[in-house]
Amino acid sequence: GMSERLVNSSTALMGLFDSTIFSGTNYLTPELEKKIKKAFEAMDLVLASNEIRSNDPVLHEELIQGLLSKYDFIEAAWSNDEKGQFLVSIPPAGIANANVRDWFRESSAGRKYVSGVYISAITKNTCITVSGPIVDRGGIITGVIGFDIRLT
Repeated sequence: GMSERLVNSSTALMGLFDSTIFSGTNYLTPELEKKIKKAFEAMDLVLASNEIRSNDPVLHEELIQGLLSKYDFIEAAWSNDEKGQFLVSIPPAGIANANVRDWFRESSAGRKYVSGVYISAITKNTCITVSGPIVDRGGIITGVIGFDIRLT
């Protein structure tokens, strides 16, 4: 059983590093551009809320659950503290800490971010990630919120 799980994991990981699976593909369609714009509009509403500034996992989960029920093109959503630890991830995060991910580093530095196409560690499907900084009332970045946008 362990051998089979290792082979499956290895196969899934190969997709993360083999960019040829996306070669020749123009994934940034007008439809996807609309989804990215809607995702950032939804993110702006969440980032303006007092609940997101609290870094309270219960409040974050309520906000994220609401997003997922409202926007069917968002396949996963999460929030992290300033060190990259997941406060909430729906579905559960496929990694232990986000501090090595470009989306986390960019947004924890104060920028909104859109990734290239990759294989989600959460859903194992192709997606892109959008993320943004969580900023407290004093202007200090206290975390990051992110969404995976479904491509398939």
